[in-house]
Amino acid sequence: LKANGALAVPFVTLVECEALVEVEHWLVQLALMDVYVRYSRIFAQLPELMPTYGNRVLRAFVGPRGVRSNDRRVVARACYMFARFIRTAKK
Repeated sequence: LKANGALAVPFVTLVECEALVEVEHWLVQLALMDVYVRYSRIFAQLPELMPTYGNRVLRAFVGPRGVRSNDRRVVARACYMFARFIRTAKK
């Protein structure tokens, strides 16, 4: 995965989409967190993205549709995925 690679631009476009963070279906929430973790190396390679999009990504993990969700499936997975995201993004 390269910072200026073919997947970096679609990832940034995905992160820019505010509507995805607000979707209430549990499967969409899990899929979004999975994508954030899978491509979190982009945040490590392009640290200038974190001030712009970091709040939105963190809200997906720890907000009402992540760790604070009413759905146990989402809560358990969000905790695990958040730990993976932090570990990968800080490298």
